[in-house]
Amino acid sequence: IHYNKLLNVERFISKIPDYLPYFSNTFANILNKESSISLHKKLFLGIIAASSLHSKFLYSELEREYLINEGNEEWLIHGLDVAEKKYAKYAKINNILLNQPWALKKGDIIEVYNPKDPSAKLSEFIEACLILTSYQRLASIISALHLSFDDNYIAKNENDTNYA
Repeated sequence: IHYNKLLNVERFISKIPDYLPYFSNTFANILNKESSISLHKKLFLGIIAASSLHSKFLYSELEREYLINEGNEEWLIHGLDVAEKKYAKYAKINNILLNQPWALKKGDIIEVYNPKDPSAKLSEFIEACLILTSYQRLASIISALHLSFDDNYIAKNENDTNYA
């Protein structure tokens, strides 16, 4: 629950009542946990994952949240060409984890997390991978359930609570 109302994606996931608490707890922990990754950058990692699975619904939700949380609009317009360089590297990791996780090599990891770099944090790398795989899972669920935009579910403004 965000801003005391369900996000659009949570409304859809609520159709699977047994899964909703797991979903809510997972994403609450991922997004609200204090870490070296800011909220808008966590959301950008989610955008990378949603894009790789062509989840327009999830991408739109994350894009909106990214901008609300002070994300750089240029990153959305121009993508990985203008984002911090490590996000292009995370996109490569994302594609490996999505398509052939067993093919992830030490060299792929060192491109993003180099233990010789004093500013590199293993916890940040692990958290980023957790974020990517969590959003991959969510995009897969959305795809499997054939969820898409429906004007009946999308609030027209912040005060609109009539979703039926």
